[in-house]
Parts: sequence; C-alpha cells; structure tokens
Amino acid sequence: SPASEANALVALPEPAAGRKVLALDDVLRAATTDAFDVRIAAERVVQQEANLRRAWSAVLPQLNLNGAYTLTCSGGGVDIANCSDLTTTLVDPKQLQSEASLFDGIASLLGIAASTTSDPDERQKLLDQQAELVTSSGQVKQAAKSAQPVVVQPANVFAGSISLALPIFNGRAFPLLLNAYDGVALAGKVRDQTRDALAYSAARAYFAAVAAKKLVAIAQTQAEDAHKHTEATRARVEAATQPKLMLDRAELDAVRADEQLEQARSAYDVAIAGLGLVVHKTEAFDVADTPTAVRAPAGSDEELAAQALSSRADVAAQRLSVAIARRGELDAWMMFAPSVNLVASAHATSFTTGFVRDPITGTLAITATVPLYDGGARYAALDDSGSRLREELLREEQLEERVKAQVLGNARDIPRREHALALARRASDVARTAHDQAEASFESGVGTSLDVTDTALALTVAENDLVRAELDLSLAEAGLAYVVGAPLR
Repeated sequence: SPASEANALVALPEPAAGRKVLALDDVLRAATTDAFDVRIAAERVVQQEANLRRAWSAVLPQLNLNGAYTLTCSGGGVDIANCSDLTTTLVDPKQLQSEASLFDGIASLLGIAASTTSDPDERQKLLDQQAELVTSSGQVKQAAKSAQPVVVQPANVFAGSISLALPIFNGRAFPLLLNAYDGVALAGKVRDQTRDALAYSAARAYFAAVAAKKLVAIAQTQAEDAHKHTEATRARVEAATQPKLMLDRAELDAVRADEQLEQARSAYDVAIAGLGLVVHKTEAFDVADTPTAVRAPAGSDEELAAQALSSRADVAAQRLSVAIARRGELDAWMMFAPSVNLVASAHATSFTTGFVRDPITGTLAITATVPLYDGGARYAALDDSGSRLREELLREEQLEERVKAQVLGNARDIPRREHALALARRASDVARTAHDQAEASFESGVGTSLDVTDTALALTVAENDLVRAELDLSLAEAGLAYVVGAPLR
C-alpha cells in the first residue's frame, strides 16, 4: 500500500526552490491523468478496439492474391538432371503421310473407274468420291506438316490466383460482433472505475496529509506555550514563589512538547510521501491549510442507491458482462445454424502449350455448410454459456446488494461523524477556556503551574481529537460520493 511504501521511503526529497502547495483539485487531476493504472486501462481499451476490428472480419469479404513459380526437373535417366519440358507425340507424321498416299491411290483408282464407265450417273458418283478423297488427302498432308509434340509437363510455370469469399449468412458472426462492441464499452468502464478508485485514494491521502499538517501546527503551538510557561515558572522559582519541582515539571513538559512536534513533523512527511506516491511526485510538497471539502450527494437512501446503480462504473461494467454472457448463449445456439458463403476465384498460368489454351480461368460457387454432428460440442457450449450467464446474473445481483449496503452505511455514517465533530468542537472550546483561565490565574499568582500544564495537555488532546473528527467527516463525505458514483469535485 502507499502508506507502507511511504514508511519505507520516510519522506520525499526537499525541492531546491521550496515546496509547492497542492490543492485537492491538483491532487485529483494528477492522480487520474498520468497514473500508470489508468494508462494500462486505456491500453486495454485499444486492445478491445482491435478485437472489434477482428470481429468485423467475420462478416466482411475476404480477398486473397497468390502467386507461384515452379521449376520441374527429372533425373535418374539418361541425364543426371533434365530441366526441359516433358513432351509426348499424339500423332505420327509418317503415319499421316501413309494415310495421304492411301487416299491418293484410291482417288486414282476411282478416276480410272470413272473414265471407263458408260453410265453418266455412275461416272459422276465416282468423280465426287475421288474429289472427297483428294480433299481428305490434302488435309492429312497439312496435318502431317503441322504435327508437333504436346508438352505434358512444363519445366517452368508461372501461376497466380485471386479469390474472393463473401459470407452470405453466418449466424455466429452477429453475437461475436455485438460482444466486441460491448467489450470496448466494458474496457472503458473498467478504465473509468480505475480512475474513480485512484481519485478516491488520492482524496483520502490528501485529507490525511491535511490532518497531519494541522497536528504539526497544534504541536508547534503546544511547544511554544510550553517554553513560555517554563520561562514564567523559572521567574517564579527565582522569586521563591514556586518550588523548584514546578520548574522541573515545566522543563519536562517542554521537552515532551518538542518530542511531539518532531513526531508530528515526521508523520506529516510520511503523509506527504504517501500522497506523493499516489500523484507521482518525486519531490516534497505541501497541502493547503483549509482545503475545500468534498460535497457529499444529498437524497434519501433509496435515491442515493438508485443514483449509485445508474452512475457507478463497476455496476455498468457488470451489466455489460451480463449482456456479453447472454450473447454467448445466442452464439451457442447459432452453432446449430447453417452457414452460406459466396466464393469467386480466378486463376492465371503461363502453361498454355498443353491441352489448356486459355491463360485465365475463373470459377463462381455458393457453398453451404449444415452441421449435423460434432461429437456433442454444441451441447457442451449450450451448457457452458447458460452457466456463464447465470454466474454473471448472480454477480450482478451480488454487486447491487453490496452497492446498496455501501450507500446505506456511508449515508448513515455522515450524521454520526457530524455529531462527533460538533462534540469535538465543543470539547476544544471548553479546553481552550479552561487553559486560558489557568494561565490567567497563574499570571495573577492565584493558580499553580500544574494547573497550566494539565489544561495545556487537555487542550492539546481536544484539538487533536477535533482534527481527527474533521478528517473522519471529510473521509465519510468522500466515501459517500465514491460509493454513489458522484464526482469528488
């Protein structure tokens, strides 16, 4: 805790230019602006915003571009390594030439037969057949000339593809996306809760430092009065109107007053060091003598409880946790729903010398996935999500009951602290009057030194009690503002 660390540090180093005076607003601003806990919580907000962007990826299109270069070599044959294209011959040119020669021979025979027949119809029929064979022979000869080996496996291939996947329906994406939005809001509420807790801690440490400073002033006045009384007693002893024992008693009281002053100063340094840890100060400083108190929110117990439930960051964070858990149950049900996607892709390749002549091909498909059986994982998810929802609901109910109890306890504590402060002020006034009367009696020669010493001690105790009563009331008012969720300033 800051107090234990302050005790280890004893005090902060004294600044060369003198101590600066910090007001409550300065302390609250320093505690909630540059605090490490607040900055860490702010980074968690950034992380949740990244998760939100990641959740959007489940419903947005996915576009990918791929490219590849492939070098294919073979070995173990005639060559140690052959990195040339592997080809095959589908049509033998010599066989085509033989077929053409056959067609030519048959065409010649048909021509001879046509010249020897006397029937005109038969002659024309034979001539037509001869012409067809001549044409076919020419085509076969042309095919023989253009016949080339076919590449079966190219050695060098450049290929690329681009694909687009568009989710048409994915039931699980919607609760995940909404939970991502609530996750950002939840991280923001946690950051606000951290800031409020630091402000409350800083306010408590500030009021404690103010009380310690007032105790130093009381101890200073007590020491000065003790030394004055010692000198007055010394004069009486020298005038033989008081016994020597009274001087010894007065000197002892003065020494004790000096010791109490040093203890009060040390306690004040410790309080400043503790406050400095909260507000990240590396040099000693002072606090204002009369700080502005925190204004406690007014209203009935029911009104304050309602304000707390609507204003506190931790309550809002828990309600967001319930909403997230509720969508987790919806996500488990969506595991039973089908998913539909639109997938489009285009492929490009440099291998166009084989059976595929087009360098670019494309496909378009709509895919649907219907979950039938997954080993029981969906039913386990249902049980788990239902249990998590019930857990968060119980946490919400528990937190609301605790908030109401905190509001009721702090609201009822303030009147008691105010009454205790009124009694402490009355006791301080009575002790002050008694001490003044004792000093007047001593100066007139009627009272004794012991009366002055006793009333001085009683006045110191009463003033210390008054400072503690003021501190208790300030802490109670700050505590009520904190549990209600109201700003401390």
